[in-house]
Amino acid sequence: MLPRIPLELHDKVIGALHGDSDTLKSCSLVCKTWFPIARSLLFYRVHVEGEDLLHFHSFMDTNPNHRQRGREFRASGLADGRLLARVLSSLNDLESLEFFRFEMNPLDVKEDWESDPLLTI
Repeated sequence: MLPRIPLELHDKVIGALHGDSDTLKSCSLVCKTWFPIARSLLFYRVHVEGEDLLHFHSFMDTNPNHRQRGREFRASGLADGRLLARVLSSLNDLESLEFFRFEMNPLDVKEDWESDPLLTI
């Protein structure tokens, strides 16, 4: 029988893959032990382009446990200011926010913040 590898070493090996999305996706499917660490690293840095914001918002609504995992959020392209405000307010542990080649109507966001007290960033 082969000796078992301590779970701490599993975490170290998978942690070294930070930034390699394809490999982390594969790791998340290997076994139940690898799933949490691989999934948290996959959602650590999120980059959403334009219309993908709607898909990301829908995903976050149906998977609320991922809201604590997003630490870095980057948005680019054209986006709806109201939707962006809702996405940002749902990312509970956000540490970094970056807009790159990004366009939106800032008045849309201002109107939402004034009418919806739950939208606070």
